[in-house]
Amino acid sequence: MAFKSTYKLFITILLTVIGIFAFESQAQDAASILKATSQRLKSAPSISATLSILADGRTNTGHLTLSGNRFALTTPIGSTWYDGKTLWSHSISTREVNISEPDQSELAEINPLVMIDQSLSAYKTQLITSKPDKVIEMTPVKQRGADIQKAVITISSATGYPSQIILTVNNRIIKVVFTKVVAGKKLADKDFMFDSKQFPNATINDLR
Repeated sequence: MAFKSTYKLFITILLTVIGIFAFESQAQDAASILKATSQRLKSAPSISATLSILADGRTNTGHLTLSGNRFALTTPIGSTWYDGKTLWSHSISTREVNISEPDQSELAEINPLVMIDQSLSAYKTQLITSKPDKVIEMTPVKQRGADIQKAVITISSATGYPSQIILTVNNRIIKVVFTKVVAGKKLADKDFMFDSKQFPNATINDLR
């Protein structure tokens, strides 16, 4: 698979998964869990997560920092920064940085807040089981044209964070395993912006 499609899929999965990571113990159904998640994401100063994704016989790891609608993502194949308006995507193999300004539909794929805020209308949610861990199934209301056909999320009752999620993406099965998810302090704007000094040899492609 080409770098562009592989990296876009990797980003989409990471941010979709991290967008549904937390819930309040009082929540009794899937809708309540998602509502609580959206509120916690908006109120947390920042979120840090380490993830592993198993797909097509390969494993990729990533570290994500999230704050509101901003994020920074580092993986073995590249890094991405989004400051709320501008998106920078850096490829290690090509040494290129693509700069864009994603619209609302694109943000719905990569921004967890957009995903969660739209989930109650765009997705059917069902709490499959609540003991010992909570398992939630999400399927799009409109299957036609949807990249993610189904998501099955297992949330650990011991930690309140997900232990794994299994996605059906364009008829491919992808398993995501969480090793660490923590809330952090408020971060500076520069943490969500591309720093050209760190990549002096990068080729800049401004697609705005």
